[in-house]
Order: sequence, then C-alpha cells, then structure tokens
Amino acid sequence: MKSAMKSVMTALTTDSQASCPSELARGFAALLGRADIAGKRVLLRVDLNLPSAKRQGNSPTDDAAESGEHARLQRALPTMRQLADAGAKIAVLSHCGRPGGQVQPGLSLKPLAAVLAQALGREVAFAPDCIGAPAHEAMRALPPGGIVLMENTRFHPGEEANAPDFVAALQALGDFFVLDAFSVAHRKHASSYGLARALPSCAGPHAAAEWAQLERL
Repeated sequence: MKSAMKSVMTALTTDSQASCPSELARGFAALLGRADIAGKRVLLRVDLNLPSAKRQGNSPTDDAAESGEHARLQRALPTMRQLADAGAKIAVLSHCGRPGGQVQPGLSLKPLAAVLAQALGREVAFAPDCIGAPAHEAMRALPPGGIVLMENTRFHPGEEANAPDFVAALQALGDFFVLDAFSVAHRKHASSYGLARALPSCAGPHAAAEWAQLERL
C-alpha cells in the first residue's frame, strides 16, 4: 500500500525529492501564494465518504462523530477555507460508497452541500454531475472564492478505472489540482492519481501531514 501511495504522492510534485514531506507541504503554500490565484479553478479532492452525515442532510450527527465521519469532515474544511480566502474557484471532488460506476440516488453527495455550507459558514453550490455541461455550468457560475461540490465521482465507471477520457473530462474543469484525501491516495483512480498527472498539482495540508507520519514509520 505504501508503494502505491508513494506513486500518487510523487505525481504531486516535479521535484527530484518528490516524496519528501517538506516538499509536499511547500507545494500548497506556493499555490496559495501565486499572484494570479484569484479566479483560478482548483479541483480539490477530499474524502467526503460520510453516509451518516449525508443521511441527516443538515449537520454531522452523534452517530457520524462516533464512526469517525465528523473528524473526516473537519479535516476537509481548512483547505477549502484557505483556497476560498485566496480567491480561488473551488470544485470539491469526492466519492461516496461503492456505486459500481452507476448512479445510485442514495449515494448522492447533494445533501452534503448543506453540511459543508453550515460547517464553513459560507455558501456551497452543488453540481449534479462531476463532468460535462452541469459541472462546467457550475464552475462558470462561481465567483472568486466560491465553492461547488460535485456529484459522486464513482457514479462514472471511468473513476475507478482511471480511464483517460474521464480524467480528461475532469481536467477540463480546473487549472490546478489539490489532493487532500490521504485515505484514497493508495488508489490509482481518476480523481486522485489521474488528475495528479494531468494538471499542475500539489498535496493539501492534511495529505502532506499524513504522508509525513507514514514516512517516519
């Protein structure tokens, strides 16, 4: 598993010491520090596989907290805030469950838009697909600092297959890619490994910190 993670994390930098935790941490700081970051489209991969919170539709419940879902949600928030405060247009990508490449309404991420909005204290839009016209329309509608949650990436078979056409469809939505979902970094899926090789990319703060801990083992 560690070697699979390393291949994904390596794709997030162009430095010869690509797997170095300090290099990964510098990548996100450099992105935030870009003079032209305001208005740039950033695809942010996080882990919002939160079935209990999703069912409630408003806020993480005690059940969600007990199962670790509340902590998972909280880990995703700081990176969103930092990118939004810098003026980026943020498309949040995630999976939920195992729909097998088919649309399953019960695994839709739509209810989580309200959960994120409440947790962030700012509006979070929702796009009914993560690629194609609905996704592009949602991105065009975002103001600088705006956030849109895209529909479950695993509703498309190309996600888990890391299919080139699906990677290209995701790539078309963004100028930069940030991977802050360390829990999926061992998978060569389109919204992690594929995008890391298709766009200027970096690890988010949470993913970089988790990788640093793993490297010390």
